[in-house]
Amino acid sequence: MKKIFIAVLLSLIVLSNQSVLISNAQQISNTTSIAPYSDVYVTRYRVNNGKLQKRRWNETKGVWADPYWIDVNYNN
Repeated sequence: MKKIFIAVLLSLIVLSNQSVLISNAQQISNTTSIAPYSDVYVTRYRVNNGKLQKRRWNETKGVWADPYWIDVNYNN
């Protein structure tokens, strides 16, 4: 009878500790945050007065990264 009582008592102690570990693991996974990423840039081109020009657009923020259009030098 003593052996059964001790076995039941030990199993209850072990099972109660496992439930605490499981609840702690769930709490850790709920506290994760979104990692910041770098901005995404896209180069836009246009032809103005016969000259090819480029300008960078920030897709993430929705603004121009360059303050003005830049002439592109190329050889035919």
